[in-house]
Amino acid sequence: MTLQDATHFFQNLITNQTKSSEQKVYTDFIKLLRALEHHNLSDTEVLGIEQHLDGLQLKVNSTNKSRNFKRKLHIFKKYLKDKHGLVSKDYYSGIGIAMGLCFGMLAGLLFGDPLGIDNGLVIGMVFGMLFGMIIGKKKDTEAAQQNKVLKTI
Repeated sequence: MTLQDATHFFQNLITNQTKSSEQKVYTDFIKLLRALEHHNLSDTEVLGIEQHLDGLQLKVNSTNKSRNFKRKLHIFKKYLKDKHGLVSKDYYSGIGIAMGLCFGMLAGLLFGDPLGIDNGLVIGMVFGMLFGMIIGKKKDTEAAQQNKVLKTI
């Protein structure tokens, strides 16, 4: 299934569907496929992506379409990140903030009480989130310079 065929497939599903939850999943798929079409990919990369789309078996009918397509969208995004290094905008920032919060809470608990700092947990969370955001933005900038960020339309 080519990228254009997949885009047309999901556009047809949107027109035939009334549930907004399913329409959102289809729209997310379309945005991702269009971003791939406009991204500078080599012929072998496009061929690999199209083969993976075939492997997802998008045209197989299922009882719970929304959950099925959400799962397949997640698998497809994971494939793009693992095999091609392609990520969405601010991907690393989100991960950095989450990791910073976790490590900041841990640091606040470990060092807040022994050092006599009131609200060590809160202070640790704030600084952890700040450091995570800085590191994440740096990684996002590196990914953008390497043309690894998919710009959704």
